[in-house]
Amino acid sequence: MAAMIAAIRVYELAKELSVDSRRVLAVLTELGMHARTASSSLSPSEAAAVRATIDSTTVAPESAQPSAAHQPTPNPPPGALPSEEDLRRLVREAFELARQSGRSDWRRMTAAVLKNRLLQLTDRSFSERDYGCKSMLDLARRLPDLLVIDEGDRPPIVTLVTTDASTAPPIIGEGSRIRPDLWTAIVDYQSGSRYYWDGFLARREDELDEDLRTSSLPVATANKDDLDEWRYHFVASNSVTIDEDPEAKAKVERWLAEGLGTKYLPGTLQGRWNVELKRRVVERLMNWFHEVSQPAPLDLLQPTRTGHGSKTSSPRPDELRQLILRCVRGMTEEELGRLLLPATAVLRMNP
Repeated sequence: MAAMIAAIRVYELAKELSVDSRRVLAVLTELGMHARTASSSLSPSEAAAVRATIDSTTVAPESAQPSAAHQPTPNPPPGALPSEEDLRRLVREAFELARQSGRSDWRRMTAAVLKNRLLQLTDRSFSERDYGCKSMLDLARRLPDLLVIDEGDRPPIVTLVTTDASTAPPIIGEGSRIRPDLWTAIVDYQSGSRYYWDGFLARREDELDEDLRTSSLPVATANKDDLDEWRYHFVASNSVTIDEDPEAKAKVERWLAEGLGTKYLPGTLQGRWNVELKRRVVERLMNWFHEVSQPAPLDLLQPTRTGHGSKTSSPRPDELRQLILRCVRGMTEEELGRLLLPATAVLRMNP
């Protein structure tokens, strides 16, 4: 009897195609195939149908005419090698295509998806070998100031490095934490509260008066689907480690199914998940600040304070801001009249 071909879960297929699980679920519905969640299993024929549908909408066919906004990049004269500047421009345009598609994580894609976009931009004439590279990963390694490769993911992920200091992603590690007001504004979906950015702090809607709420920007708080998506991608990228230990696999499956906290993960994965969750929150914040044309605060990421000496250390900037705001709200009219503000701060709020 022929060996059975293993099924694939929705989130695994989504990762392979570099799309959200919700996109795969939507395609399944369009095809008359039903899957309830990102952890649902698909048969080989269902997976093949989804691949064919998504591929046909991701990469333009050879016969398709490119849009006016993305005319194919002309090939170099015969015998001439493409320049590195041409390559850099092409790579930036490939990521710009991803940004225009509406993906929140447009700065990240697999090497295969990057090549597909480069083929789309060049009327399918692009080849990494024209640049002296054996593979797309070799090509990415040639541009360390433009692309970063995360080989911990399978398949490896290529990330665009921005040159704009106001949108450059901070360095994330276990020794850092996201500013508390910004962290809460992104992950506190269960309370149902809306959060607003007033130019200095992310604050709950009920903390703002009507005038300040009108002049503030609503923050893109994550929802349960977003958190589930992050969890599924985390599990998929650590599947080798998880599958080696049946006990760990059972813990992870329960953590996924019930949406449990970090402490319910196997100890070997807890630190990794903390870093991954911070990375996802920072990415969402940086994308949001970019979309609303606001500079990200310089203290978005802060060093984690240790227990030693923490009681006598100076307050962090966000703590100081919140203290000042509480004091101002409780001031009398006479006290407000004697309040001195730095001229530079007043000018920033009233350009």
